[in-house]
Amino acid sequence: MRILYTVDCRLDNGGAPKSTCILANEMAKIHDVYMLSPLDPEADNSSFKSIQLTSYQDSFPFPFLQPLKYIRFICDVNKVVKDVNPDIIHTEMPRAAQAVGILKILGKCKTPAIYTEREFVSGLRRIYKIMYKYLVAKPFEEIICLSNKATGFWYKYRKDGVDVIPNPGGVDYDCYFDEEERVAKSRIKDYNENNLNVFFVGRFIPSKRWDIVEDIIKQYNTTPATAHFYIAVAFKETDESAQKMIHSLGKYGNVTIYPNANNQQMSDLYYITDIHMITSAIESFGRTAIEAMSRKCVVYSTDAGAISETIGYSKYILPANADDFVKVLREYENNVGMLKAEKEQMFNRYHKCYTTESNLQMHIALYKKLLKK
Repeated sequence: MRILYTVDCRLDNGGAPKSTCILANEMAKIHDVYMLSPLDPEADNSSFKSIQLTSYQDSFPFPFLQPLKYIRFICDVNKVVKDVNPDIIHTEMPRAAQAVGILKILGKCKTPAIYTEREFVSGLRRIYKIMYKYLVAKPFEEIICLSNKATGFWYKYRKDGVDVIPNPGGVDYDCYFDEEERVAKSRIKDYNENNLNVFFVGRFIPSKRWDIVEDIIKQYNTTPATAHFYIAVAFKETDESAQKMIHSLGKYGNVTIYPNANNQQMSDLYYITDIHMITSAIESFGRTAIEAMSRKCVVYSTDAGAISETIGYSKYILPANADDFVKVLREYENNVGMLKAEKEQMFNRYHKCYTTESNLQMHIALYKKLLKK
């Protein structure tokens, strides 16, 4: 089977390309796999065959903002499809997906196409929903959603061909090693096993609501106790707002910040964390939630998009304000013993729902079903 995957940005830019690469790397062990992306020097360090459109730096063009460039992009996608001649096209982000949709509408692409919705379309503005309706929902053979909560939009425009396949954690998160945990505790700055170790992670973008994180830490530190806060924030070095936040939070003695943390640091931080808190305004899935679960972290989040379904327990969903998050921390300080059972609960949910192997097998079954149609 020859499969062409597409992503709209560099492979290290967020949860969507990361999840796509996990699937593509595993699928490449048994099938002929190609990955279409913008220019990305790191894309060649993978099991799949990389196809980079070098005219596009960092990301593919947006249809509304760059219409002429997007027309050229559609032509570029058409050429790639012809050259690769895949059995299946699996688009994982919207810009390339919409280009494939246009090609299918024009009769230029007969290849079965799948779209994995990673942006929780139900929560988008009407103009974007119209684009998804005509350029994806109608011309594509299959739609994959990361949660049942996200399927509602797609079922409005199609009776079948909507499947739910959650993201995998990835092979690095499928195994838990006590020795790795021990080493992680020795590597992480300021780690103290007597602290309640709390972790915030994400890109420095408005939807991650870093203002709530600042409020949580500020409010908690009016009466500081045992919590130590770790922050892994990804941002461009030129982002003055991110630098300002780092400077502001850096004044607290119980805050340790890892700017643009690497993979090893992220793994270590998950290992030493007791509670992972997510303050986002919207999450189509919540990749960091399952990464944290795999390392026996208790995960709390705002009710943002589909993340409540990812976490799976209503107890851990909070209103989007600092008061409720701080209240949770105070409760754990007074009852540290309840952490152990809750950590195991999260860990077991990961292995029941989010392993790489289960994700791979669900995709293989879907591909086989699609090719039999």
